[in-house]
Amino acid sequence: MICIIANHWKGEYVWTVHTRTCVKLGIPQTVFDAIRAGREPELDNERERAVYDLTRIAMVPGAGPDEVFDRVEKVLGRNGIAEVLALLGYYSSVAMAVKLHRAPIPS
Repeated sequence: MICIIANHWKGEYVWTVHTRTCVKLGIPQTVFDAIRAGREPELDNERERAVYDLTRIAMVPGAGPDEVFDRVEKVLGRNGIAEVLALLGYYSSVAMAVKLHRAPIPS
């Protein structure tokens, strides 16, 4: 989710730091390559898929498709949705701030 937000806001510092960490933790690089290219990543984990789908529909105008929200609600519950939305807001702010402050991208 953080990397999707970082990519959306073109927050290169947040993107770089978090993708590196995620890859070290075992998330395949192909997931981030897909996100970067604007394609849906292959996500086998139901919760990861739900968070991805919720993030995607939250970033565009409108409420998104009912079937997506219903599936996400079944997986995450209303409290889980609220937690994801709070994190989306927080990391959107972080990505924008770091981008605007021109934080140097770690090498």
